[in-house]
Amino acid sequence: MPTEWSDPTARRQSMENERGSLYRRMVELERRGMRFEREEGALREIEHNYRGLIESGIFLLLIVGIDGNILACNRCVERFWGVDPGGAGTASLWSLCPPGGTEELKELLLEASRKKVSARLALSLPDESRVWVEAELMPSVFRGIKAIQVIGVDVTEKVVRPPSGETEVWERVLDGCPGLLCCVLDGEGRLLYASRGYRAAAKRFLGHDCVVGAPYPPASNSVDRSLHDLLSSALLGGSGGMELVEVHAEGKRLWEVTASPLFSAQENVAGAVLRMAPPAAAPDGDSPSPSSGAGEAPKPTSAMELLNAVSDMLLLVDRAGACLAANGRFCEALGLDPALFVDKPLNELPLADDPLNDGFPDRLQEVLRAGEGALELRAETSRGEMLWLDLRARPVTWEGTDALLLTCTDATLLHRTQEQLKRVAVTDRTTGLLNREGMEQVLVKELERAARYRGSLSLLFMDVDDFRRFNEVRGYTASDGALKALVTALKNVLRPTDFLGRWGGDEFVILTPQQESAACQLADVVREMARNGPFDRENSISLSVGVAKFSKEMDVSSFVGAAYDAMVAAKKAGGDRTVLAGEPDQGSISIS
Repeated sequence: MPTEWSDPTARRQSMENERGSLYRRMVELERRGMRFEREEGALREIEHNYRGLIESGIFLLLIVGIDGNILACNRCVERFWGVDPGGAGTASLWSLCPPGGTEELKELLLEASRKKVSARLALSLPDESRVWVEAELMPSVFRGIKAIQVIGVDVTEKVVRPPSGETEVWERVLDGCPGLLCCVLDGEGRLLYASRGYRAAAKRFLGHDCVVGAPYPPASNSVDRSLHDLLSSALLGGSGGMELVEVHAEGKRLWEVTASPLFSAQENVAGAVLRMAPPAAAPDGDSPSPSSGAGEAPKPTSAMELLNAVSDMLLLVDRAGACLAANGRFCEALGLDPALFVDKPLNELPLADDPLNDGFPDRLQEVLRAGEGALELRAETSRGEMLWLDLRARPVTWEGTDALLLTCTDATLLHRTQEQLKRVAVTDRTTGLLNREGMEQVLVKELERAARYRGSLSLLFMDVDDFRRFNEVRGYTASDGALKALVTALKNVLRPTDFLGRWGGDEFVILTPQQESAACQLADVVREMARNGPFDRENSISLSVGVAKFSKEMDVSSFVGAAYDAMVAAKKAGGDRTVLAGEPDQGSISIS
């Protein structure tokens, strides 16, 4: 027999070492299992919340893999691009890329896999037409794999082509109008501007392209010659109209076409405006008839009328920041009378009391000096509503004055959705508390503050004793009710400076700026409350609590690990007790 087994002490020591090793392995396996359960529950919760958000039609939401494959998208994306992530084959973001844009998008996705970025994406629709999307991309996780979350809005109608030569105000203004079918000519009959809708209509049933800078129309057929005569009359100061019939697969469509002169600030003819619109519907199902005033000469178009024809909110300011004009859409959205702020500084708009507006005058001055740029502000309407406005400034000439055109986009719904996504990511759905991710963010900030100012900080890690058996006996509905009641009771005994969060399952944490002795007293109060507070005897629960004191050499992992190990020690000792990390013999024990 070996010598070590002839010595009872050595044999006993060897068995103790083996038991200790097995115990440590068991604790590690138990810890891993609990971590996996927490991660699985968190993933299920995130997936549940995204499913609710995917039903929204307010914004474009995509979850894409690092390789560009689309993992999930909301109904807005499905309608916009006809993407079906669950269909045959793999939907890919590359299929939405226009020629030559793949490499740029790959670099953007690589950057977004590391940090949040904002960008304007140039993408293609199934009919190969180009669209632009203002998007925010950020790292995410989807069903256990790394992914990128993309939230965006369609800003195609707000993208302005780079000007060639001197920029006319009409091109700047009309580019933001999604529903207007029109084109603008200069005094020589050359095309200055054609809206996106008009370009599509001209290509579809007039059969010609709209080439900026070229004489318009090309006069290649009878319809073009009729348009040419109509526009020539408008360039001479006259006005007129005609009807066009579009023949398509489902029948015929009637369009009313009107042309009118475009006057400059000196009331000289500076060009012509051609507009197309469907005729007004006749009552009682009769055939369409020309709109009211048909047969009368259309009135000349003024600059203010063009502003009001645009569906976006528009403001014009001079280089000193004074408001020169505002279109009807802007005044309607804010419920304002233009007389209250036109010819007054932009700063006199009804800005909301919001941190976003801090420093707005300085940011406005920077944009005015640069002649272009972007701004954000929160405005209060006359109805008491708060609007989140994104402003983009472009240089224009307005009635002979060097000015800036501010295109205002109501981004309230987008920002509210982004805030909702952020709250969802750090909120436990059952209890409404901060979840593990949210508590980790709090821990990072509070540990940095405590290390910097040498403040006291203690962490209570709590676990409900025999909660699995409670689930089996009472059911999951009763279990959720018990946890909600526990959270309500906990909030009643905590101070405003304490942070309460659900770490996962039946585990809760409390971060308190107290010494360890006061933290242990708080733990005993919490355990007493759990036993005798909101529950009857049949549904009574008890807590095992581990308490850890923060020291400057600790990071988040070691701090939480110390409190967790103390909680495990409390459970191994029978539960319903408090154990202080590093001093298990001094842990307070309460017997129910």
